[in-house]
Amino acid sequence: MLILSFEGWFQVRLATDPDPSDEPRGVSGTTFALAGEPDFDRVVRFHDPVAPRSFGQKVGVFVTEPAVLAGAKVEMLDNPIFVNHNNVVTISETEPMDPFHLKISAGNFRLQRNDYWDPKNPSMTAFDAPEAAMRRRLGVLGKDSVRAARVTGITDYVAYRRERLENLRRELETATDDIQKVALGKRVRELSKADDQYPTERLGYCMVYRFALNGDVRVVDPQGLLGGEPDPTRDWPLELWLGAYDSDTLCGYASGVLEVPFK
Repeated sequence: MLILSFEGWFQVRLATDPDPSDEPRGVSGTTFALAGEPDFDRVVRFHDPVAPRSFGQKVGVFVTEPAVLAGAKVEMLDNPIFVNHNNVVTISETEPMDPFHLKISAGNFRLQRNDYWDPKNPSMTAFDAPEAAMRRRLGVLGKDSVRAARVTGITDYVAYRRERLENLRRELETATDDIQKVALGKRVRELSKADDQYPTERLGYCMVYRFALNGDVRVVDPQGLLGGEPDPTRDWPLELWLGAYDSDTLCGYASGVLEVPFK
């Protein structure tokens, strides 16, 4: 068996409660598409962020172990989104992702596997999934996570927000582009809210998923980096942690472990 560990920052651009999940710009929630930015699309991106913001985290999720694959790129394929729809599809604070298709690559190496709600019905979506299938992929929300502080180094949320605010104020003072000024002004106004009105606590939240990938397998390993032949007939256990969400930059931290059994 091979155990793959990976981590890094991801981006997801989405509206938050009480906005409807398909709100394209953000109106009454705590996240907003800024002037000059495209509409929200709710896609969870491990690479290639859309309209990255100043002072934001560098988006990218990579393998950390084993050493032979360290630095390999970890991607979520097929544009996955969080499926909750204001608690219509699932209960609050569980947020399954759909579709779920993990890819790990480096040079000519590829390792891919997706997950089906029902392997006997590959076309099933989250909107068709029965309760038992849905429950398998639900996340478990934790708050004030020690793990979030460990991986991000952020322990004082209020100080973190105030430092960002000061940086943005200085950037706004020197900005010359009108659209940029409007965008920066919106960020400054949001971060200037009282401590109990701005969602700083999301920096300590984490969502943990624990399920086993059951879908189609693709392996390209001409150099034998895996050290064995993955078994496509067995499920591959996965633990994935997503958290430390920054409502200003629309980024969070991802950390995961994938077990790949061999034939």
